[in-house]
Amino acid sequence: VEYLRFYTPSFIALQTSLARWSGGDPVAALKLLLWPVGFLFLVGHYLLFRAVTGHPLAAGLGAVSALAVRNALGGDYWGFNGIASVQPRVIAEGMNPLLALAFLRWRSHRFFPAFFLLVGGVANLHPISGFHLAQVTGLSHLWLSQFSRRAWKDVIAGAGLFALGALPFLFRYLPGKEHLADPALLPVVREALEFRFGYLFFPQPLDAVLSVAFHIALPAGLLIWLRRRGGWSPDLQIPVVLGGAALVAGLGGTALIQVVGNMTDRPYLDIMQLRATKFMYVPLLAAFPLAFRALLSRPTAAARFGVALLFVVSLIPPGSVIHSFSQERRESVKRLMGMTVPAKPLPAGGAEEAAAREALWEWAVRHTERNDLFLTDSPEFREKTLRPITGAFKDGAYVVLAGTAPLYRWYVYIRE
Repeated sequence: VEYLRFYTPSFIALQTSLARWSGGDPVAALKLLLWPVGFLFLVGHYLLFRAVTGHPLAAGLGAVSALAVRNALGGDYWGFNGIASVQPRVIAEGMNPLLALAFLRWRSHRFFPAFFLLVGGVANLHPISGFHLAQVTGLSHLWLSQFSRRAWKDVIAGAGLFALGALPFLFRYLPGKEHLADPALLPVVREALEFRFGYLFFPQPLDAVLSVAFHIALPAGLLIWLRRRGGWSPDLQIPVVLGGAALVAGLGGTALIQVVGNMTDRPYLDIMQLRATKFMYVPLLAAFPLAFRALLSRPTAAARFGVALLFVVSLIPPGSVIHSFSQERRESVKRLMGMTVPAKPLPAGGAEEAAAREALWEWAVRHTERNDLFLTDSPEFREKTLRPITGAFKDGAYVVLAGTAPLYRWYVYIRE
């Protein structure tokens, strides 16, 4: 938790304050934030879609469709999934459509660089989202302006204003990092990054790529259909460029970071760059309200049925469709495609084992102190009992925030 205070201090402070107000329960604090976060996510998408389509009903239907969780590369996702989504990155996703709308409206204004000051403000809530959005919008501005001299000046000035907006985070985060003094250990740190965060680098596992392809299939198909039937509105052209810039920043940036790291035999400069690709959902999700508008413009029963069918299908999370098939069926498909299927774990004890775990958690809460250390690698035990444990694989995602020295120590420990 101490590491997270460096990374998302504003959200942690808010959750802590609400938890104290609600009797010391951190989960109760998340429940209090559930409706505001969901409202922000819904309204943010509605306002962007309303601007793109000019049709209130289509925008409303599209905003609800955007709630369904859809996977992105690097273990990220876009969507709202109840209390599990009450976290900084989803709050940032609710702000992103508003910032995309601001980009769309302000890009030709002489004071456009001030837009990046707002993006820097988002970095104080969720640094990765703010940093990636700055990259995506900066690259999009250059692209749309054909890399003109004025556009370069805007982006350079915007970079400074982004840093200014992100100063509260930067002042808290950067001085708290602890780095290794011995450069000979840096290759081991890069090894630790690949060990813990392999899903964020190339080559990407085939099943992850196919999963994302399935998740984007419906909105991507709609976007292609809209293009073939007569193009899209001028306002959609900019979101499409934003989506393309997200892919360039995410895929190209990750490849460049890996090349530099391998050539210098040093830790990668950034491990989250691949997650910039999730901003491709800005134009993809805009395909829903545009398709609704196109169907609503036809005064036929078939068109009305098409609206209802598309709306219902859009609400089904693609992950739920995948997992509606048995594990055996999914594994057989993977084998047919040449993918490696891990060995099956030992069968679980079912209800009896679950009851035993819950009894253990309850015993630990009732009969031990908050600072008592438990010899286990189960992050679930830590979550349920709020008691410290000796360490877990998941902890690498926390210690990496504190610098190369803590990550090195964690890697040495976890291998032993």
